[in-house]
Amino acid sequence: MTYKIFLIGLLTLQMWTGIAGKKANTVLVNVLDPQYYGMENGGTGWYFYNQTFWSVTSEKAGSGTYCLKYTNAATAAATYKALIGSASNLGSLINIKAGTYTMKIKVYIDPAAEITGVATVFRPAFQNVSWSFASVAKGEWVELSQQVTFAADLVDGSMLVQMATTYGGKGTLYVDDITIMDAGTVARAPLPLVSEIKTVDTARISLSADTYDISLKVFVASGSTINSFYTALAEPCTVVKWDLSQVARDAWVTLTAKFQLDIAADSSVFMIQIPNNPEFGGGTGLLYVDDVHIQNAVVDRVVAVNSAPRVLIYPNPASGFCTIETDVPCHIQIISPAGAVCKSENSTGGKFLVSVKDLAHGIYMVKLNSAGLSTISKLQIK
Repeated sequence: MTYKIFLIGLLTLQMWTGIAGKKANTVLVNVLDPQYYGMENGGTGWYFYNQTFWSVTSEKAGSGTYCLKYTNAATAAATYKALIGSASNLGSLINIKAGTYTMKIKVYIDPAAEITGVATVFRPAFQNVSWSFASVAKGEWVELSQQVTFAADLVDGSMLVQMATTYGGKGTLYVDDITIMDAGTVARAPLPLVSEIKTVDTARISLSADTYDISLKVFVASGSTINSFYTALAEPCTVVKWDLSQVARDAWVTLTAKFQLDIAADSSVFMIQIPNNPEFGGGTGLLYVDDVHIQNAVVDRVVAVNSAPRVLIYPNPASGFCTIETDVPCHIQIISPAGAVCKSENSTGGKFLVSVKDLAHGIYMVKLNSAGLSTISKLQIK
């Protein structure tokens, strides 16, 4: 039995830190996580010293679904604070170099409000950035902007949003889309954790339980920093890693490997995957893949089989705890949407309970390593 898959076209790989080969269209890049500072995770990570006055709401939004809300029937009698930035929500911490940045916020002032401004305060230096509403229209979303200079690096910092007595504080105010724009940085395209192509529904693969040879041709362009990629069957989850570190550049090269199916694949999706994070083999440059062949291996003695660990994750989506079930001892990593390793554990195989209470909402990558082979799965935190 032989399967031949033609992959026509070219994969343009984008590096985790930017767009490969694209130098034009320089823009400002937001260094604050919009899930926290745009409130799009529903308020996770925010702490309100005065819950009577501050909250996260879906009543209005400058963009997305949620925003920060301040409301008070009377003039502010003290300074009322809302805090974002803590070690329990790593994406909420602020880390920026000393320098001058463009800071922006969106505000919606209720027409009946008697509020003349609001303050943002960066800790631990307690640098105050005041926002005046003197000429801001009421009853509509308005974006405010100003230059902010940090004299020293802000490391694992946090931010207060404050309503002080000097701003009046009577009425309702909405705040959204708090950003700090890094001037002069090359535009970064939002990248998924993994770039992949897969077979269409009419070209799915069915294989009996057996040992198989897989071969393919690759052309790695000169200057490419892509170190590896994966081929995979979706069900049963079977992954083969292809190392490109020693492959000649600017030439077609045939690579071969083996994999084993302990259970049959019935109309399974075949995928080619490349992690966008260079830490896991991604990089910049061009990679061509063609002439993928899968055929039964001739086995007349024990052969080494490249069989990645299989994994079952449940519940998925998860909120408090999830179970990661594997068939072999392995090293488990849970990687955030930003590419950071959030959890790193060793499993002896079987069922392994993992707490995800401290993880923000989003799609995470679960990477299992065993005997030099890897399996990558997705985990949704809600």
